[in-house]
Amino acid sequence: MKRIFFLLMLFLSIKAPLFAQEAATRPLRGAEKTFELAPEKIKQRFWIDIGKGNRLRLELQEEEDIDLFNNVDSLLLVFLNDMKIFKDSLADMLPAYRVDYVVDTQGRKKIRIQKFRPAASSFVLDEGEPAALKLEQDTINIIIVSKPDPLSFPRWDRGLHYSRLTFYLNQYQDIVNYVTGGLNAKMSWLQKNQNTYWVHDREQGYHAKKDFTITSAMPKGSVRTDNGLDYLGSTIYFNAGNYKNYFVPSFGLGMTAHLDRVSTNYTIAVLWEPNFLFSRDAKGAFQTYRNDFLDLTYGRASNHSGFLGGIASFNPSMTLSYLIHREGDYFDKNTFRLSVGGVNLAKDDLVLEPGMYFNNFFRGVTPYVRVCIKL
Repeated sequence: MKRIFFLLMLFLSIKAPLFAQEAATRPLRGAEKTFELAPEKIKQRFWIDIGKGNRLRLELQEEEDIDLFNNVDSLLLVFLNDMKIFKDSLADMLPAYRVDYVVDTQGRKKIRIQKFRPAASSFVLDEGEPAALKLEQDTINIIIVSKPDPLSFPRWDRGLHYSRLTFYLNQYQDIVNYVTGGLNAKMSWLQKNQNTYWVHDREQGYHAKKDFTITSAMPKGSVRTDNGLDYLGSTIYFNAGNYKNYFVPSFGLGMTAHLDRVSTNYTIAVLWEPNFLFSRDAKGAFQTYRNDFLDLTYGRASNHSGFLGGIASFNPSMTLSYLIHREGDYFDKNTFRLSVGGVNLAKDDLVLEPGMYFNNFFRGVTPYVRVCIKL
């Protein structure tokens, strides 16, 4: 038994792609490393209409990074104060400017100003008098580099995070109008409601159901517009549940096929799940009984919506389990278990799952509920 267990653990350590569907991304070089975001790092992108043809774009590496923009008013005041010494460089009204402003983890600022003059002159006639016409908007990129909690999970997500707030303005000077202009309230609303329902819009992709000024290509700001990477990976989880009046801890080991689609991820898993029951024999000695189930699970995770403000989401999965090893008299022969659906908590790492045990051709039915912790 030990030999089989170690072989299974070795097998589960393998994680390989089924279909390579994503080309390698060109690494950033030179100034790009300082003033650009690696596209593959961006997981969420929101657009906000801020009026008069001006727009705001928010790009996040992780969902919780939106906390960095709780106080946009203060961020803009610091930005404007730092940019005072560059006032003369931004005085000409006709060129299109791009300003990149990076704040690192130590609070140091890096600034790049680019000026783009139009290849041709454009004019508008007002009562016979020509006036120069500016056709391109100015761009202000504010990049914040942050470091997450060193104990955060998963472990590979403990490196530096890069988030970007971009203003697209008719004139650079318009940025002043957005200090105390309601952006704090907008960010606070988005922080609390980004996981609520999104409505499809043919022209804009999706918009938040309760705020039409907030749009994105996909629900919840997901940047996904094509199928991702399908792969085969190991699965390990721990359960705490019940069988009749008994407390039944268990764990699961197996392989899961992940099929990654635009707005929905599908999973198909085969797992070995030993369940442990405890009692004392006639002599009072403590006994452990292991009963093994073979699980077949189908699941799907949608990017569309959650409930309780995004704290929880419905888990539309189905698991069929069959008893393949029996010890003690707790489970009848040919027992199987069925669970349909559940509730995801803690970023889907914690699942509350109800279900039923069946035996004797559905004559014996026993309900159960358990908590599953995924690793």
